[in-house]
Amino acid sequence: MTNKPLLGFIVVLLLAIAGYLSYLAWDRHQHNLAEQAEQQKALAFDAALLGTTPLKLAADRTGKASEANQAIDASERMPLR
Repeated sequence: MTNKPLLGFIVVLLLAIAGYLSYLAWDRHQHNLAEQAEQQKALAFDAALLGTTPLKLAADRTGKASEANQAIDASERMPLR
C-alpha cells in the first residue's frame, strides 16, 4: 500500500517541475520583451541623433548587415588556390 503515497508524491513532484518550467518560460518572455523595448528605444535615439526615422535607420542597418553577409558568403564560396 505504499504505492499510493509514492504515486501522489511523484505527481506532486511532476507538477512542481512543470510549474517551474512554466515560470522560466514566462520569465524569458518578459526578458525578451524588455530587451526588444530597449532596442527600439536605442534605435529611436540613434535615429533622432542622425535626423532620420527609426524605420529608415533600421532598414539601413539591416541592409548593410545583409550586404556584409553576402560578401562573406561570396568569399567563402571562392575556391582556394
